[in-house]
Amino acid sequence: MSLVSELTATKSWADVPLDPSLLALRPDETAFFKAQTGIEDEEVLRQHIIKNQEEAYQVAPYPCIRRFGFTRHASLKISRHPSYDEVMDMGRNNPTALLLDLACCVGNDARKAAADGWPAERIVASDLHPEFWDVGHRLFRSTPQSCPIQFIPGDLFSDAFLSSSAPPSPPPEGRLVNPKSLHGAFSAIHVAAFFHLFPLDKQREAASRIITLLAREPGSIIFGSNIGSDIAGQRLGQLPHLHNEQSWREMWASCGESDLEVSAELKSIDGYLGEGVRRRGTASDVGENAVVSMKWLVWSVRRHGG
Repeated sequence: MSLVSELTATKSWADVPLDPSLLALRPDETAFFKAQTGIEDEEVLRQHIIKNQEEAYQVAPYPCIRRFGFTRHASLKISRHPSYDEVMDMGRNNPTALLLDLACCVGNDARKAAADGWPAERIVASDLHPEFWDVGHRLFRSTPQSCPIQFIPGDLFSDAFLSSSAPPSPPPEGRLVNPKSLHGAFSAIHVAAFFHLFPLDKQREAASRIITLLAREPGSIIFGSNIGSDIAGQRLGQLPHLHNEQSWREMWASCGESDLEVSAELKSIDGYLGEGVRRRGTASDVGENAVVSMKWLVWSVRRHGG
């Protein structure tokens, strides 16, 4: 999930026609998709992406899918995050480090990390909708054999997905981690465009649950981005709760973990949606109370020693 992901999550986005003209790959994004799919012809590639966008939209009609947010790894997502180089060094240099991409959608961020050097065999992706992962295989023309990233479907808020008191146990043969024992398994956890979907109490619960997934070693990190605001609270009419830097730190502090260091910065995404989207910035396109120019909160949560 990404971009202006759920400006009106409860609105009937399925009734809003898809607009292929919103697909506008930047050169690095084009190179990434060519390398991943093996499709060199740019028009063929474009039609391939549009076809898979339509399939993903049938799974869940998120505005981010409508806007081809899954093609924009060069946005305020994993590869442009200020902690990305640090995280990639961890993956290259620590042979036991595991990376989790939470709320992964079609898996573009997990695949980007693998393409940049984090071994795919040590990456786990998870989403509420397993159908997204199937679309991802079709989009990137991969198989479980050619893309050994482990996918674990589940709802972060369900105890069936995570038991914070469950001790680690060996994974099933051929799997990276045991889906029934994720406690403390991950050295790095990426969470993009997720928190702003929920009211504050659910955000606190999500933060607490994500912490239980994080390894205890100093330097272990949770990092990501979500829509933010200069003034914390409900904004954009229908998003449940947005944070500024201070309220974000306070939320993580409320989880009761004394060894966490939180950093956060609001960044403008003016122009991120592109000229085509700004021209379409009408009530019917982005929601009555939505604005196209907004801020994202880019953040990290690290375990420190001592």
